Amino acid sequence: MKIQWLKSIIIMGLIVISGMAVAEVTINEKRIFVTNNNTQLKLDDTLVTPTVFAQNTEGMSAEVQIDEDVNADVTLGTASVINAENQVKGPVTNLSPLQVLGQDVAIDTDTIFANSNGIFVLGDLLKVSGTFTNDNVLLAGRIEATTSLVEFKLEGHLSAINGSLLQFGNLIVDTTGVTLRDCGNGPLVGDLVEIKAAVVNNFDINTALNTVSDFECKSGVVILPIGNNSSTIQFSAEGFVTLIIDATHFELNGQMVEFSATTVFENGTLDDLVEGVKVEAEGTFDVASNLLTADKIKFRQVRIRITAPATVADLNANQVTLLNIDGQFSALSRDQDNLIPLLSQDFQLELRGYLDSGGILRVDRIRERGVPDANDIRLRGPVSNLVNPNFEILGVTIDVTGASFFIGSMSVDSATFFASLNNGAEVDINHGIYDDLTNSSMGGEITLEEMSGVGIQKIPESAPEKYNPNSSFIQADGLGAVGKGRIDKFLPPVGAEPMALVASTSISANEGNNVTLDGSNSTGDTLTFAWTQTSGMAVTIAAPNAANTSFTAPQVSAATTLVFDLTVTDAIGSTDTTTVTVTINNTTAPPPPPPPSSSGGGGSLGFFSLLLLAGLISRKKW
Repeated sequence: MKIQWLKSIIIMGLIVISGMAVAEVTINEKRIFVTNNNTQLKLDDTLVTPTVFAQNTEGMSAEVQIDEDVNADVTLGTASVINAENQVKGPVTNLSPLQVLGQDVAIDTDTIFANSNGIFVLGDLLKVSGTFTNDNVLLAGRIEATTSLVEFKLEGHLSAINGSLLQFGNLIVDTTGVTLRDCGNGPLVGDLVEIKAAVVNNFDINTALNTVSDFECKSGVVILPIGNNSSTIQFSAEGFVTLIIDATHFELNGQMVEFSATTVFENGTLDDLVEGVKVEAEGTFDVASNLLTADKIKFRQVRIRITAPATVADLNANQVTLLNIDGQFSALSRDQDNLIPLLSQDFQLELRGYLDSGGILRVDRIRERGVPDANDIRLRGPVSNLVNPNFEILGVTIDVTGASFFIGSMSVDSATFFASLNNGAEVDINHGIYDDLTNSSMGGEITLEEMSGVGIQKIPESAPEKYNPNSSFIQADGLGAVGKGRIDKFLPPVGAEPMALVASTSISANEGNNVTLDGSNSTGDTLTFAWTQTSGMAVTIAAPNAANTSFTAPQVSAATTLVFDLTVTDAIGSTDTTTVTVTINNTTAPPPPPPPSSSGGGGSLGFFSLLLLAGLISRKKW
């Protein structure tokens, strides 16, 4: 789940400890876990090789289990299991907005595309990994196009119930005769559910999906380490604010979070804590009450806030322009006043959103704020082009003439303000006067945002971090840790023992057909390949030293077995061998049976011949 902005540089270290090859996997950019030959790597719950995992999981959401060597804040340790998961696997069912298996899919600059340029047509088969908001919008971290699927899959929130017909976004699922696992007395609207179903060719989203093979109600954000007996444990969670409960409580992707006057806010303020915003909460988790008490709440993107005049021409279905700043709409944008796609008249509009890694403003929320007024604008964002006493925010020149200065809630003079200011700091301009000709704001209240408490300056981060909604990491002493997050980088171990791996160890083919032997999933450093036939009718292997090769199935009189070995050798001479068994099927039709023989020494044909002979003799006498 995966909003990010301005990517930071990650240097992945590869080391060898006690002869065992190890590498590192980076989760959410700040959590770096060692992997080794004992780490189980899974893709949608199926064990895969390090090479396959490295090639197919960047950007995906994953569940991670970390061994007992994990540190207190779960940023270092050895990963024992990494399971990368797709949340949706199915056909494209709508283009604008993009929907896959009836689910809205939001794409931003940081979405990774595999086997695709990001342009789709109806019916395209996609695998999408990311995270769902409570509105069933899937924020995509990775989208992979494919030509076939083994199954349809959906992990999302239940939006409506009508007897055995359950609705998820625009998808209706018929659960008649299906066992609803781990759902207690039955699923409820808002529950997180995982569904698997047989593939339906040319699936029509207007009909119910009635091929469900598995239905499971899932837990929310928190995963507890196996064997935990602690009542209170350290906890970190990232996600969408799905509900504001009261002045001190909110829900983070369904997880209850409590905060107080001592809670530290970073990259934003309490005023920014609204439904739909994405945050990270760190603190302690009470196992009995299922309550996370937050010591720190961090807004994981640069938060943007703009209140300014808009003309009818400034808004369309895709974007809005305020103060010459373009804000992009997506399926995640909340439009409570039904302003999109066309304004009925000029308005004062309020935008809230964030900058993604490409510097694009993504709109979380748009509201109508009355009559346009250029003499009362608001602009919050990062400082750039700072040359005391001038600076810019998102391209708007800030003229400090007549302005009042604040650090947090504390009034300061101009010198103190600029002494604390640097590029990247987040500043809020309120009640500014906007000049469209110069694209500048003059005067107003200019506030350098703080972390918490009077006079405590917020220190801007030198490099922003990737954001992974619906991520959580929890650690219990002596039990290791478990968590969810985005895979930013994975490299297979260098120096690991080679592994000979084939696409299938058992193949069935008809005589005369071309048979492919596929060893391309083998892992190791600088591999060479050797295919040999060890039993059965002799055949010619087309390319015995290639990862993938083939042969022509021989003609057989009955089902016949051929056996082949694949041996892989790495750069230092280490080898591994695996075996493939190929069954050749006889398909030649048997010859037709002979015609049935006549009975009685010639039957009626013999009798007719005698009559004809008697007639000839009789004519001769005449």
